[in-house]
Amino acid sequence: MAADLSAKTAADVQVPKYGMTPFGRQVVGMREKEQESRERCHEVPVEVTVRVSKGAKQGASLKVLSNMGHQTPGKFPGKVNFKVQRGSKEDSYRIAESDLHTVLHVSLEQALFGFSISWRHLGEETVTIVKDRLERPDEVLRLKGKGLVQSGNKRGDLYVRLAVDLPEVAGQKELSLSAKNVEALQAEAKLEMEDEVRIEEGTAWRDWKERSSAITYKVSKGKTEL
Repeated sequence: MAADLSAKTAADVQVPKYGMTPFGRQVVGMREKEQESRERCHEVPVEVTVRVSKGAKQGASLKVLSNMGHQTPGKFPGKVNFKVQRGSKEDSYRIAESDLHTVLHVSLEQALFGFSISWRHLGEETVTIVKDRLERPDEVLRLKGKGLVQSGNKRGDLYVRLAVDLPEVAGQKELSLSAKNVEALQAEAKLEMEDEVRIEEGTAWRDWKERSSAITYKVSKGKTEL
């Protein structure tokens, strides 16, 4: 990989060395001192080769370059430390240690009549999920050994939450569902990053957004029969 890094040159200058003599404090010699250049900072293109091993941990240091950091007045350029950043906002998976979490969206017809959905996973792998029907909303499937590589070349697991997308019925008096429409929806897998998973002390926990976004429902006063 290549990176544009800010750098600034430095030079050795002669400065007087003082000492006490019979005639008082006088110059007794010269010494060299490294002094930052007065030239303005400029961008220097630097080609940096960084190798990232499989299973690299979040925040792991890959390489450190000295005198390549941003310039601060009165100081020499600092270091540039290349570290591992696992995942990005554009990914379809949320990383939890060596496990991956994603959400697979299915239609109401797919949930009722079954489906077979495949997608490209981590390069050349293909993951296929086949269901006759969903047993419950937000059903979570665990695919063993389909996560990231960890120590000992073992792999974590892939967790897939099956989210049902309800059809829009605004203005419609009737809703027609048919197994024939399922075939047209088999080709493309609609994945998105699972946003309900967080890491606490190395363990994956699931947040329940429905609780914090719950709608307040007023209950009428009086006797309630169960």
